[in-house]
Amino acid sequence: MAMNVITDMQETAEEPVERSKEEARGVMDRYFDFLHKGIASIPMEGTQFGEKLKSYSERNIATARDYMHKLSQAKDCREVLRIQVDFAQAQFNAFSGQASDLSEAYTKTAPDALNTRFKNVA
Repeated sequence: MAMNVITDMQETAEEPVERSKEEARGVMDRYFDFLHKGIASIPMEGTQFGEKLKSYSERNIATARDYMHKLSQAKDCREVLRIQVDFAQAQFNAFSGQASDLSEAYTKTAPDALNTRFKNVA
């Protein structure tokens, strides 16, 4: 009898928890949609640096959304830790590659941008 009461209480508690998780996911999805639309609407003047920056920003937002979804599906603390470690490693690797790529693009783009600006002043 006591076991049935405990099982009933667990089942009763699981429904509002799941509903709350779904609502939180919906809020986070709307937030990430807002960020993505904001980044997508920024004019980058067609520079290689600007386009790469925009592309990486959009990709990083998508990665963060995916991380949030995986984290919300975790069944226990061990899975949460694994998801966090995987995400952190992927972000460090991505940051390293993006920083190198962006610095190269900036080095190529900066002289042209400066020459154009100073030409218009003279």
